[in-house]
Amino acid sequence: MSKKFFCQYCGYQSSTISGMTGQRCSKSPNGKHIPYEGSRIIRAVDCKGANQCLPTNLFIDIGYTCKYCGRKAKTISSLTGNRCSKNLNEGADGTKYCVPL
Repeated sequence: MSKKFFCQYCGYQSSTISGMTGQRCSKSPNGKHIPYEGSRIIRAVDCKGANQCLPTNLFIDIGYTCKYCGRKAKTISSLTGNRCSKNLNEGADGTKYCVPL
C-alpha cells in the first residue's frame, strides 16, 4: 500500500511530497500545498485508576478538527471546504478556511 500525503489547507493528495508542494493551493497562505503532519487516528487507552493507564490494541478514527473553531469532519477536504471566522490567516484567494490540528 503506497503512502499518501495530504495538503493541510485543501485536502489535495499526492503520492510524493515534492509532487504536492510543487502545485498551487488557493487556500494556503503562501499559495502552495503544505503537507498535513497530524493524525486522524488515536490509540485508545485503558485506565484502571490514577496513573494506571495503558495503551490498548484499539485504534479510534477521530477524523479532523479545525484548530481555530473546533469544527469536525471525516476528511481534510471536507473540513477545509468550510470558512472559519476565527482563523486569522487568509488563503491565497483571500478567504479564511478551517485548518486541521
